[in-house]
Amino acid sequence: MSGNVVQDTNALGGGILVANRFNSTPLTGEFTLADNTTIRAGAVDPNWRFGVGALWFDARDSAISGATIRVTGFTAIDSPYEVFQFIDGNGAGKQVNGVTIDGATVDGAGTFVVQAQTGGSVAISNVTATDVGAAGTYNCGGLQISGSGNSGWDSRWEGCGWP
Repeated sequence: MSGNVVQDTNALGGGILVANRFNSTPLTGEFTLADNTTIRAGAVDPNWRFGVGALWFDARDSAISGATIRVTGFTAIDSPYEVFQFIDGNGAGKQVNGVTIDGATVDGAGTFVVQAQTGGSVAISNVTATDVGAAGTYNCGGLQISGSGNSGWDSRWEGCGWP
């Protein structure tokens, strides 16, 4: 998936969704998301009472573990809530693994650069952020985040209170 612009998303949804949801066949194989842009993408979900990300990874039905997902050249502009979200959707502890984000620009985030509400392991590198509304990372699920070359946000911050 490459070269897309997602703008002004509606309530209950993020900008771009990569997920094991809606009784789908679990993700397997290799996926590349390259040079995509979101503008004012992401919205508050009144049922969950928190924001949904501009780029949203959701393991609601099953863990994301059988796929390699590479994100490069991603740009998020004026996200009302978090930019990158990792969640299992129903609080059952399903993990997100195999995601690599390498090279992204965040120009405005209402809450966080990364919001993690699940476990697993991802790599996030070379993300430059400006105008972030809160601390850079909200990690209540214990997601292991590795990477380097990030600037403008604190990738070490963790907490478990809702934003």
